[in-house]
Amino acid sequence: VFNLSFSLDDDHLVELDRLKEHLTDLFRQHHNQLPIFIETFKNPRILPHMYIECIPVPLHQANLVPMYFRKALLE
Repeated sequence: VFNLSFSLDDDHLVELDRLKEHLTDLFRQHHNQLPIFIETFKNPRILPHMYIECIPVPLHQANLVPMYFRKALLE
C-alpha cells in the first residue's frame, strides 16, 4: 500500500493514525461498515496540500475492495 502521509512529521502522523482508528471503530460498531481511506497529495513542489477521503463500505463487501482497486489500476 502506497501511503502519501510520509511527508508529515511524526506528531501529525500519530494523530492521523489515531483519528483513522477511531473512525474505523465508529463505522464498525454503529454502521456495520468499514472505512476505506484514500490520501491525495497535490502540488508537492509549489504548495503542498493533502486531503483524505473516507469511503464507507459494508462489511460484507470489504473483502472485495482490493480486487476493485487492483482492477482500476491495471486499466
